[in-house]
Amino acid sequence: MAAAIARKWVKSAKFTPSWMAQHMPSQITVKSSTCSPSFMYTEENQRHLLSDDLTKRSEMSLVDLAPVEMFQRMERQEMEGLSTEQREWLYFTSKCSDLSVSVAEAADGWEKLRVDPALSAAVGNPESPSIWIGGQGTSTTAHYDVMDNMFVQVHGRKRFRLWGPDACPDLCVFPDVHPRARKSQIENIETLTLMRPPSRDIILEPGDTLHLPAFTFHQVEALDLSVSINVFSVCRTQMHGGRILSSPVPLVLSPEALLQKKSSAVSAVSASASASARELAHVIRKTLPLFGIHTDYREYITRHLLETRHRRLAGYREDDWVTGEDWVTGEGEEEEERCRSSAALRSDVLETLSSWWTTMEIDMIASENYKLEGEVEGVRDIIVSHLLESWALQLNHGNPDLVHKMLEHVVRLR
Repeated sequence: MAAAIARKWVKSAKFTPSWMAQHMPSQITVKSSTCSPSFMYTEENQRHLLSDDLTKRSEMSLVDLAPVEMFQRMERQEMEGLSTEQREWLYFTSKCSDLSVSVAEAADGWEKLRVDPALSAAVGNPESPSIWIGGQGTSTTAHYDVMDNMFVQVHGRKRFRLWGPDACPDLCVFPDVHPRARKSQIENIETLTLMRPPSRDIILEPGDTLHLPAFTFHQVEALDLSVSINVFSVCRTQMHGGRILSSPVPLVLSPEALLQKKSSAVSAVSASASASARELAHVIRKTLPLFGIHTDYREYITRHLLETRHRRLAGYREDDWVTGEDWVTGEGEEEEERCRSSAALRSDVLETLSSWWTTMEIDMIASENYKLEGEVEGVRDIIVSHLLESWALQLNHGNPDLVHKMLEHVVRLR
């Protein structure tokens, strides 16, 4: 069905640059960069997110252009011999319906690109088609989406490098408390592919389609001036994962209540920080086995959160993980006992998490979207990593700057 729709769109000749320029608004906002061909979406100005210094680069900007000028400048990207000062990469995306009635009508039949029509209907059919336009060399940083993605190439060629969800640690994804969450911290594709070669490397021609299941990593590069259309579909994997991530920290008492029981000899800040780290360690130790993870919790946090996400971002050094008296480290059996006595767990929350994960795992296997070895576990590890960061954020009263420090403290508890 998707292939027939793709051929129909290409045959209509309605997604060529000349046709698009006549049927788009007179002015559109385009992303422009003179420093990097790699673009990525970012979330901004949210209290629970870390600051993002990369957004301050003056070379990356938004420019208002007439569609004709945008296509002319994109065509210029194919010219040989341009100096560094003359280089510019352009990237544009929009919902088809936001451009014009003509563009929306040209994408006739897009509803058949929904991956699970019955599920879409059950949740109110929230999908809509989007268009993606870029000149030669324009690319998107390797990332995953949380929805199923049906992709149609309608003009020019586009290259997809694909990795399964199990590649997440090797691709060094930004933490979930960062505005660039879900994207790799490594923009240079040569470096990235050396660290983890793609499982598939595909070139899409006009009329080709590609289905990307949720949590599939992809790095996309325009080989010519490219026009593409995609539909993000709601999927069961997304809905199961969202349900798991809605789980509160399974503690009986709040951090504030536990703080009142701490020794008055320790400052309030130190007591709160130290107590929160002990509580989180206790929770993680009991939670990981519910997801079929039997690795030591310290090793798991180090592999899936610290070494590949937080430390790379923070410019980590072994001797600067802790500052001053903000944290108190306990050791041995005394620390273990203090953890158990100060952080009673909610068995109902743990039982619910176990049930939800079992259902999600069965669904993923039945869907056949994750056929290669390790892919189901890869989705699980992405969800669990997000969940642990979320709990660390909750126990730090919503301060994203303390998440890394708390995780470092947790792995040093003995």
